[in-house]
Amino acid sequence: MEKVPFSKNEAERLQELLEYQIIDTPPDPRFDVLAQIAAYICETPISFVSLIDCKRQWFKARVGMKEEELPRELSFCNYTINQMEAFVINDAENDLRFADNPYVTGPPYLKFYAGVPLISSRGFALGTLAVIDFLPRYISPDKIRMLQMISRQVVSLIELRKALGDNNEKFFKIQGLSKSVLQQKIKLHHLEQMELMSGMAAGMCHEINNPLSVIMLVAESMKKYFLHQRPQQTSEIQKMDKLIRSGIRIEHIVKGLKLFATHRDLPFKEHLLLSEIISETLMMCDERLKQNGVKLIKEIPGHIQFKGDRAQIIQVLSNLISNSVDAIKDCKEKWIEIHVESSAIESFFRLRIIDSGFGINDEVVKKMMRPFFSTKDIGKGAGLGLSICRGIIKDHGGDLFYEVSNNHTSFVLELPLFEPNLH
Repeated sequence: MEKVPFSKNEAERLQELLEYQIIDTPPDPRFDVLAQIAAYICETPISFVSLIDCKRQWFKARVGMKEEELPRELSFCNYTINQMEAFVINDAENDLRFADNPYVTGPPYLKFYAGVPLISSRGFALGTLAVIDFLPRYISPDKIRMLQMISRQVVSLIELRKALGDNNEKFFKIQGLSKSVLQQKIKLHHLEQMELMSGMAAGMCHEINNPLSVIMLVAESMKKYFLHQRPQQTSEIQKMDKLIRSGIRIEHIVKGLKLFATHRDLPFKEHLLLSEIISETLMMCDERLKQNGVKLIKEIPGHIQFKGDRAQIIQVLSNLISNSVDAIKDCKEKWIEIHVESSAIESFFRLRIIDSGFGINDEVVKKMMRPFFSTKDIGKGAGLGLSICRGIIKDHGGDLFYEVSNNHTSFVLELPLFEPNLH
């Protein structure tokens, strides 16, 4: 592993760091929130605010890691503090400077790093604000700029802490203003992501509709051919019927997705019977369940009604079932259970989709409902599914959440009941 030389002003840098008297101080939620914002913006499992002295890298705030400090010679940030701009490693395993780093070759098997120096008002790099991932990836210039903005907030906190000393009341007032500004930045970033997601959804609808029209046309032609030329081949006619019905349902789902992306404020007026919605969903998923050898267990009351958009609800259920199939396809025991319970007193019903998996990592649970978050390999998922699904259910006056208390992987969908005699 390449040894990083100290900068020419290392002695002055260390002297200034010492004057701030911040290393080895207790955790501070004001720094924690900045690390959390960095992780959220860059969509990484690890982020931290660190200070670097002569022998170690000490973490003032950290997300996704337990260590309080690391040896300086093993730190990626050792490079970052030697420059004034961001330092990025897209794939540490293929970078000669880091390929033999024990944190790359062994647990936690780090691959991606992006860090910006914490530059004091006198121009010294006190430490870093950095994000890390376990997969190779790239980071956009916009996100680098956001990290640099957050790093300046970190330095402001460090310098205010020194200037104000024990005057906590003034400090908290100033920090409250700073936090408010950062929250507005996060809201703006979220809105930008949702706008991008809407554009992508509309594009996806266009890309799906074109080949779907061809498939439907061919299926209709084949059905007519068998009906008139080979009526004895009933199995082929049934296959074409099934293909046509599936195509129609896909058209409805695509239409619902487009509606969600562009007109989320439209009212939902249709009265739906839950047992029918689930039956239609399972008909669409039937082939995939069979191909992957997944046993289906269901307990669906026949009387539950609710108000909503048929295509969108089917889209949500299909997505949840599809996610379960992906998660358990390599498990020894493969089953999915759909269980429904209702509460007339609270006027809602609760639908659980439970699979034979053994739960989801805590860090993933925190992020999986965010737009664009995905645990799939690069190029194999955009992370849109759960975010869109939860948005649809929220628009129906309900909620979609992960049930942490279950021993298996369990997602819960809650929606208001519709009682005809009350409307």
